[in-house]
Amino acid sequence: MVGVRSDRIGAKLVLRDTFHHTQLNLNVPLFRSFSRRLILTILLLLSLTVITEYFGRKSDASEAFGGTLALYRKTNHLHSVDQEFRLFGIEIIRYSAKCIANGITWNCGHKAHEAISFILQNIQPYCLPVTQTVSSLELSELYECFIQDRSLNAELVKNGWALSSTAVNSPYQLEELHAQRNKDGIFRGGFAPPNEWRPQYTPMPTNCGICGERHNSKLRTYQKLKKNR
Repeated sequence: MVGVRSDRIGAKLVLRDTFHHTQLNLNVPLFRSFSRRLILTILLLLSLTVITEYFGRKSDASEAFGGTLALYRKTNHLHSVDQEFRLFGIEIIRYSAKCIANGITWNCGHKAHEAISFILQNIQPYCLPVTQTVSSLELSELYECFIQDRSLNAELVKNGWALSSTAVNSPYQLEELHAQRNKDGIFRGGFAPPNEWRPQYTPMPTNCGICGERHNSKLRTYQKLKKNR
């Protein structure tokens, strides 16, 4: 009886060992296959993240310009070596313009160009496109430029060297009011510029609830680009 019981116990042990060995042989390949798939998935996700980040930065860079600009008298716009930048929502005072202050005519256009050229010689602005409908038949790409966190467009109007549109809800009207009250720039002596000096298009649609958010979006893009320089 003892011998028979030992044989039975031995048979059970053999069967148990055989079962575990079979399980081990079946699970190892499955585990290896799962590991390979997991590693490949992680690598793929990392690659997609890197590619997205790269092309995202490239896209931002292609939409923006940061570098040396100059104000050309002939076009009255800012220029880089190979590109023209027409500023959104404003019209720079032309070089040939003359103003009257206290009954005396002075070359306010010369002074405007001197002041703007001085800014551009000392600071390189970042310019971001603002694409909008200027008329029912035409799309025009204008630019808002920034010096640090300030809009160059707004600063030129605020200092009296550029004019905003008189259309309802046009940008930079508060900046122009500031220049008028302080008699800065062309507003010296209470001068009232003719409407021909202003932008000859409507810079924004009349219903402009999205304009503030669009401006903030451009500013965030500028700050992101500046951070990645």
